[in-house]
Amino acid sequence: MARDEVVQAYVERFGLGHEAEEALHDLIDVLALPEPYEDLGPIAAGGVGEVRRVLDRDLRRPMALKQLRASVDATPMVVERFVEEAQVTAQLQHPGVVPVHRMGQLDDGRPFYTMKEIEGRTLFDVLTELHAAQDASHWVPAPSGWTLRRLLEAVHRVCETIAYAHHRGVLHRDLKPDNIMLGAFGEVWVVDWGLACVIGAPPPEHSGAPDASPLDTLGSERRRTLMGGISGTPAYMSPEQAWGDVDAMGPVAFVRKFADDFGVAPVGRIRARAVYDRASHVYGMTLALLASTRPRSTRSRWAA
Repeated sequence: MARDEVVQAYVERFGLGHEAEEALHDLIDVLALPEPYEDLGPIAAGGVGEVRRVLDRDLRRPMALKQLRASVDATPMVVERFVEEAQVTAQLQHPGVVPVHRMGQLDDGRPFYTMKEIEGRTLFDVLTELHAAQDASHWVPAPSGWTLRRLLEAVHRVCETIAYAHHRGVLHRDLKPDNIMLGAFGEVWVVDWGLACVIGAPPPEHSGAPDASPLDTLGSERRRTLMGGISGTPAYMSPEQAWGDVDAMGPVAFVRKFADDFGVAPVGRIRARAVYDRASHVYGMTLALLASTRPRSTRSRWAA
């Protein structure tokens, strides 16, 4: 019996409500995975997708598998966004981006993709610990061993990863400490490219790097016309992103906002700005939307 039929049988038998029905979908989400994967249980779940730990029986290694949640209405647009997330992540071949190994469909038609399983802490956690450890006069090492110098080296690695993505014409659109993972052996990953926007590479004469091949993703051109909505985390948005103006968004805006969030110049140190009450996201969104001057487009800044 298919999963949906099992859920419906329980709903009718016990008179379950909508929330209980969704919970039951997730509870009995036993994956019928294609070979050679074996389901090892959940890792994390969001509003649309969930990540599970699987075993590749051929290579005898654990991996992470991301799929649409069973309770999500898999409309064509939702599926397209999921597939494009996998394609963007896979085509950004850089040490700071988690490698994608395979994409496919489950027996019930939901798309999935597998990737390297990573372990570590978020940059937000490290920032919080480091700020808690400092005294009034100078920075001191955190209990876990993190220092200001080591943190700055990690941020430098993030900048290199984002520079590569911008060179390939991709904006992350949700760059924040929660989406940066730090491994125990120097690994630094920028994760969660689900809101990434493919805008095309900058003109070669302004990129400062060799020509980059454009990304080939499902529905990139059609999605571009639908990007006018506001997406992302308000407190970490550039003004261009808060306006929902695709033509104004670009590397210039995102690098400027990233530097501002971390308090890089003029004081020459990292402020505690990233460690704050997350309820202020709503306040940040309100300020961005009330801004009276719309930003210049990225193309006009490149041409200037």
